[in-house]
Amino acid sequence: MLRRIDRPIRFDRFPVTVARYNRFLEAVRQDGSRQWDHPDQPAEISHEPWQDRLRIPDYFTDPAYQNYPAVCVGYWSAYAFARYEGKRLPTSLEWEAAARGTDGRLFPWGDDIDLNIVSCADSWSGRKLITYEAWREELDRGRLAEAMPGPVDAHPGNISPYGLREMAGNVWEITATMLDHRDEVVICGGSYDNPYRAVQASSKGLARRNGRSNVIGFRCVEDA
Repeated sequence: MLRRIDRPIRFDRFPVTVARYNRFLEAVRQDGSRQWDHPDQPAEISHEPWQDRLRIPDYFTDPAYQNYPAVCVGYWSAYAFARYEGKRLPTSLEWEAAARGTDGRLFPWGDDIDLNIVSCADSWSGRKLITYEAWREELDRGRLAEAMPGPVDAHPGNISPYGLREMAGNVWEITATMLDHRDEVVICGGSYDNPYRAVQASSKGLARRNGRSNVIGFRCVEDA
C-alpha cells in the first residue's frame, strides 16, 4: 500500500537529546509552559522527567548523558517541547516515510541485518534473537539488565535515505498520531530492549499519553 506525504517536511537529524530538553526545562522553570502546552493537557502534568522511573537517577544532570536521548518524558511534554522550538511532532506516516525512503526498505540503512549499527536486544546480547521465545529467555535470565539508551550519534551507519540518524532502535519515538478512544499515542522505531525484528522502519507500538518510559524518546519536525 503506497501513500504520499503531500507537503515538504524537515525532520530533526537526531532524537531530542538531554541537553536540548534541559534548555526547555530551564525556560519552563523561569516562565512556565502555558504558551507551549497542548490545549487538552491535564492540569497535573509536569514536564519534569519522571525521576522515580529513570534507571539512572542523574541522567538529566550528569554531563556524561547530555548527548543521550531525552527519556521518561511523555506525549504532553514532547508536544510542548516541539512548540517551544517552533516545531511539531511527526505523524506516524511521516515518521515511517522518513525512515524507509521510497524503496520500502526494512531498516533505515537498507535490508541487511547488522548488529553493529543498531542498539537493540540482539546487539546487547551479542547474538541473534530470532524468535519471541529467545528474546523472552534473554530478558528473564537478566541478560538484558545492562541495556540502556546510548548517544544519539553512536551508530553512523544507522541512517535513513534522508540523512536521519538512529531511527531504528535505541529508543521508541513519540508521534502525533493518537488513538483517542484509548488515550494512547503511536510510537515508532523500536528500542534498545526490543529484538531486531521489532526495530524495523515500519515498527509501531502504543504508549499512554500520560505514560513515561526509559525506552521512549522523540524527535521533532517542521513544515518546510
